[in-house]
Amino acid sequence: MKCGFAMGTLALRALLEVFPQFLTGPLSFLAVIEEECTGNGTLAAASQGVLADAVVLLEPTDLDIMLGGVGVMWCDIDVVGHSTHAESAHLAINPVDLVYRLVEGLRRWSDTLRDDYPDAALASAESPYNLNIGHIHAGDWPSSVPAEATVRLRFGFPRAWSPDDAEREIRTAVAAIVNQDGGFPVEPLVRLSGFRAPGYLLADDHPLTRAMVQAHAQAHGVEPRTFAMGSTTDARIYLNYFDVPALCYGPSASNIHGIDESVDLDSLVAGARTLARFLVNWYAPKTETDDRLTETGSVPR
Repeated sequence: MKCGFAMGTLALRALLEVFPQFLTGPLSFLAVIEEECTGNGTLAAASQGVLADAVVLLEPTDLDIMLGGVGVMWCDIDVVGHSTHAESAHLAINPVDLVYRLVEGLRRWSDTLRDDYPDAALASAESPYNLNIGHIHAGDWPSSVPAEATVRLRFGFPRAWSPDDAEREIRTAVAAIVNQDGGFPVEPLVRLSGFRAPGYLLADDHPLTRAMVQAHAQAHGVEPRTFAMGSTTDARIYLNYFDVPALCYGPSASNIHGIDESVDLDSLVAGARTLARFLVNWYAPKTETDDRLTETGSVPR
């Protein structure tokens, strides 16, 4: 997220240096915690009244406009087996093996969601409802079959579902897999463990969307792509809970959440050019905007 902060700081600094009169109303620059695990930072700030007429989240979007995302839920599943010494492992029930079978069944289940719940907004998303193993723990040492295993999962779910729907569906899917398998000595325990986030979407023709499209076109000569992703952002909190329009626009990043995660530095400047024009357009009377930009050369280069 540092790349978004850098882009926003660059745009604001440039405007305040060359065109400070653009700011005709309040403007907040908000940084929060826990965006990656609950969204509680933004929720807490918004609940205390830190809101606006519109919100732009400076997520890395490759200089396109992200308008929506799927629902996301985290859950832990505890799987019990039958432990023994490794010498008699062939007679035991290894909970790690059971976890593999359970996860494969859940992946087959999640793969059906795209066809069962079509969503035109996600047309460009190759696999919007991914089920991911983020953490697995079992056993104490190599010479014993562990007694139990815990797998921590993240799964995406359709915007048509509420979080309650998603919880019910994952529990139903686990029960069906276990029942069909027949090799689980104990029903696995499903526990929610973090994200419980509904999907969200800002309309393509919303005034905020149109304003950002216009600003990008002014800065770069072409209109940006609008899209939704198989992930979530804090935009959902503003849209779903406070009826505040929100979208994401930011620089180009690579290997997000992976080794050698990075950002293209030129895209910081390119994004700042868009953001600066957006701010001028948003705050200034429309009839004066184009003349002001031409006279001052206010957009950072």
